[in-house]
Formats: sequence, C-alpha cells, structure tokens
Amino acid sequence: NSGQSLAQRVVINKDGKVGIGTIAPGSVQLDVRSTTVSGGSFDVQDSYTSITSGASSLWLSNSNQTAGNYIRINFADAVGGSSTALIAAKCTNHASNYGDLQFWTRGSSGYGIRLHIDQEGSVGIGTTAPAVKLHVKTTGETNPIRIESDANCGISLDTTQANGDELVIRNIVNGTTPMFQWRNQDTSTNLMQLDAINVRLGIGTV
Repeated sequence: NSGQSLAQRVVINKDGKVGIGTIAPGSVQLDVRSTTVSGGSFDVQDSYTSITSGASSLWLSNSNQTAGNYIRINFADAVGGSSTALIAAKCTNHASNYGDLQFWTRGSSGYGIRLHIDQEGSVGIGTTAPAVKLHVKTTGETNPIRIESDANCGISLDTTQANGDELVIRNIVNGTTPMFQWRNQDTSTNLMQLDAINVRLGIGTV
C-alpha cells in the first residue's frame, strides 16, 4: 500500500516460482526485477570484520557431488537471454572442498574461459592448467603481455634471499632517446642501457 492504492509486490505462481517486481517470473525460482536506477535490485549486508569467521552473506552451492561440476553466476543481456559472461567456481574435489575460479566471456571467437585461478592460487590466462603463479598462453600473438605507463615503465625482479637485490628491467626515455635499461633498484645503480635509436650499449653509464 503506497498510501493511496494497493499494488502487487510479490507473486508466487502455480509452479512455486516467486516474482518481485514482475507478475510473470521467468524460468528461475526467484525473479527480481527493478526499473529504478538508484536503489538496485538486490542488497545483502553483514557486519563481519573477518573473512574466516562468521556466516557468509550469500551461499551458492551445487548438491551434485561429481568432481569437476560448477557453481556459477550468470550475466545475460536480456531476461532469459544468452550468457554474455559468467563467473564460475569449479568443484575439483568435494571431499576436501577444493575448487578453482573461472571467468568466462563471449566474444567474436565464441564463449570461453578467459581467466582461471586454480585451487593453489596460480593464475592462467588462455590456459586452465597454469604451470607457474602467472601463466599466459596464446596463439598467433607475438606480444601477449603489455605494460604501459606515462613515465618510465619496467618490471621488478626482487629476491628475498640473503644478499639479494631488487633488479629492474625497464623502458625509459633519456632526453629524447628511448632506452632499454637494466638497473639495481636497491643501490640506485644503472647497470646497462641500450640506446634503441642508435643501437649502442652502455655498461655502467647512460
């Protein structure tokens, strides 16, 4: 009741499906729809301060105990439409509660897994079997990884073992000359620099 007239808020149809914001719930058991942009359709809140204690705000489960089955969240471009993307948990071992996490999207090449995080935390892009912490696999691409910055741009290689230093490989601009530089970041020492225009290599000098 809005104060003036009665309005239908919740519908339970003959099949037991529930509609909120719709009088014709679709194929799912609970169909929530909203035409307002300010409040959203669904809000779940809790007050826990630790992820390892207390109950979860939202539980998604699969009652089938077959190894390799999925629990997923689907994103569609229309009510009852085809998936455009989804996030899925793959149950790899029900006895030990092990699982992988996958991100799927649909593009010109079809529908597939774009990013895979295995049960040990290794990340695969283009592969569901990452052999190292970050494994990028592709076909036909000569430069599958790109790092971009509006300043000097590089990759840091840092070892925590005794007497180890942080070494940096980076792309810099010296004046107007692009250069490839090897640097000891801990001692602020430039070890080598390759002039990318004149193809000259300097050791211990700019």
